[in-house]
Amino acid sequence: MKTFKQLEHIFFDYEEQKRKKVRDEYLDSSSYTFMPSRAILPQKSSVFSKQVVIKLLSNLSSNGVKNALSYVIRNSAFDFAFNESHQPIRIDEILRQWQKDFSTQPNAKEAWHFTFCLDELKSERNIKALQDSVKEVMQTHFYGYKYVSVLHTHQHKPHIHIILNKTNIFTHKKLHFNNKQEIKNFWNLLREDFKNALNFHNPNFNYKNSYRYEHNLLKESAKASIEIPLNIAENIAKQIAALESKIQLYETKSHNLTKTISQHTQEKRKLINELKLLIQSGNKCYFQLLNSIKATNKELCSLRQSNKGYQTQKKQLQEQIRKLREQRLYYKSSYDSLAKKQAYAEFLRTKKQTKADIFVLRQIQSEIALNEKNLAKNTESQINADLIMARTLHKKSNAFVMIGIAKDLDSHLKALAHIEISDSVRETLQDYETKLLENKAFVLKMCQQKVMILQEYLKGKKSPYKLKELNALCNFLGLENQTQTQEPSKTYSSTHTQELLSNELIDVFLRWYCKKQHITNPAIYEAHLREKIHNGTFENFKEQYRAFIEENKAIKKL
Repeated sequence: MKTFKQLEHIFFDYEEQKRKKVRDEYLDSSSYTFMPSRAILPQKSSVFSKQVVIKLLSNLSSNGVKNALSYVIRNSAFDFAFNESHQPIRIDEILRQWQKDFSTQPNAKEAWHFTFCLDELKSERNIKALQDSVKEVMQTHFYGYKYVSVLHTHQHKPHIHIILNKTNIFTHKKLHFNNKQEIKNFWNLLREDFKNALNFHNPNFNYKNSYRYEHNLLKESAKASIEIPLNIAENIAKQIAALESKIQLYETKSHNLTKTISQHTQEKRKLINELKLLIQSGNKCYFQLLNSIKATNKELCSLRQSNKGYQTQKKQLQEQIRKLREQRLYYKSSYDSLAKKQAYAEFLRTKKQTKADIFVLRQIQSEIALNEKNLAKNTESQINADLIMARTLHKKSNAFVMIGIAKDLDSHLKALAHIEISDSVRETLQDYETKLLENKAFVLKMCQQKVMILQEYLKGKKSPYKLKELNALCNFLGLENQTQTQEPSKTYSSTHTQELLSNELIDVFLRWYCKKQHITNPAIYEAHLREKIHNGTFENFKEQYRAFIEENKAIKKL
């Protein structure tokens, strides 16, 4: 007891600290969505700003974690990843440490795979800003969780892959959200902090974080509608550069593997020479050397296989580059020839012209006019309503996405109208409210266009999904669906079926069928079958009834 009091005296100021729940970390929809802080805080000009991007790629099972790790490490400059303490760690060590957190169920979702993307060219300063920003965001939002990060620079724009173990280190509970709104708010908060970190670490950056409906949809639609093949050629050039960077990465890895194979081969030769000497001297203690040679052979085989894999991938990438270059020439040739003709025509105008020059100039001018007309026609034919919609709203801009965006805009506008705020803040929010109103009008216009497109499509074709889209849009806009196409009804009540159900013979058939199927409780099952016959969902009913009639006739004859 005395000892206990002494210890108590030593630790008298110790008090257990319980972690408090931070309620405003994941704000609910009532306090967050319709009062975004970016609408009232002073920001840089949004004319040349870029949208910050964090992509959730997949929700992984234990096998998916292994595959994702092997992919991200294989396509990085190193053969390892960095853990939450920013220490290098290999794939086998990651799996060994994480395995105890995984459940025994094969399809249980154990990890997230997501990326932090940077819309900038590769440079040391940009990559450093990206790494520092990701480190800060991960430490802020995922403290207490295991994760690994891998930097990828083999593509046109640098990005960092994160694979996060969803089991908490302290509580041993999985990362969980109560509803979709919580998930939406969480990822928005993540993007907001990532944006702030990027703009802080590199003052030249001007990133923003906004929902799709907060963009200037009219401007983006106009931009999408004038897309020309030059943009396509530029995108192809970027793809080629990314593939060439990947080939360079594989060449570096293959070169390092070749060096390692050479070193292992030399070690193997030394071991074989030592083994020969031991055998010649009659020493029987050469089993250890044999085991070492076997292990070296096994490792050499694995290294050669990896090297062969890199060479195969390199050839595949070279083939992709060849196809892309052909595609690029297809888009570039007409514009190159047009530009050359325009430059030569300008040269002929400025110099003293002979009769021959005047004749050539007129010919070139007519060709330029013809080429420009053809190019404009080809460009116009490539653009359709779905492409503009996809570029403006979403990659999968179907009717349901458009209705969702319109409802979101409407809820935000209603919320802004009911908030009691000061006049100074109201003036600041006026531009934001105007943008939302313009976007709402634009989305409703796109919905009406989509209705016309779907009605035209369904005149000659049948598509249940397109019909659902059309019905949803008509209900939302309060329009009448003029399309005659209807979904096939599952229920039918023909006169033949009604007569059949009223027939006394059907009761005998149902008893016969239940006896044939060995039904233990026929009374309940007969009522269920009667309902199926009425709805037309009794499988093979006609064949079964025909078999019953034939059997009944045979019994009567006997």
